[in-house]
Amino acid sequence: EMCIRDRPYIEYKSTDKPEDDSISSDCWYGHLARNQSIIVDLMHGQFKSISNCPRCNNYSVVFDPFSMVSVPIPEETRVRIPFQYVPYNITKGQIKCAVIAEKTDSIQTFREIVGKMFGVPAFSFTLAMISSNTADRFICKDRQVKLIHKMCTKSYSTLYALEINPLYFSGPENIGVQVKEEAEKKKKLNEEKEIKEACLLYTSDAADEGLGVDLGGRR
Repeated sequence: EMCIRDRPYIEYKSTDKPEDDSISSDCWYGHLARNQSIIVDLMHGQFKSISNCPRCNNYSVVFDPFSMVSVPIPEETRVRIPFQYVPYNITKGQIKCAVIAEKTDSIQTFREIVGKMFGVPAFSFTLAMISSNTADRFICKDRQVKLIHKMCTKSYSTLYALEINPLYFSGPENIGVQVKEEAEKKKKLNEEKEIKEACLLYTSDAADEGLGVDLGGRR
């Protein structure tokens, strides 16, 4: 075992050639001249750092010692979403299942996966989060899967896929209040247009007498 009591001054070395590794050994032995132990032998190393000046285009290459390296842990992007599928015909009973999906997937994608599992259209069921026997939230199709995953982690929350009565199912649900209002407005405008286009033909005799209306005929 070697113990260094007098640490010599080591001149800082660098090079201006990115491919030049000749000073690597000099920098390492300079580090060992000031630091020597079993920890250095097992856990120390060197980083090669290259800096470039965007104005003069000169390079600076140095070798720096390190005692630890930060290694990022990859985050799990896929999550498991447990839920209860409730068919419209309740005599079939609830079906407990789960879907593996990406956190960034939309609820629309989640619906399509569930639809393929049960052979039904993607919008033939309503997604509802039930908490403490109460419908806490109906899930909009534009949200992301990570929202329901976060809610499902609560011990008292369960995601339900409630099938809609096929007789009354006519298209995608959760289309939003704005879309519904626009549809109603368009319907109202069409009705007003039909009223304006309709006309009644009055004959002069009927108009004068005030007795009746002639719809295009002659008296």
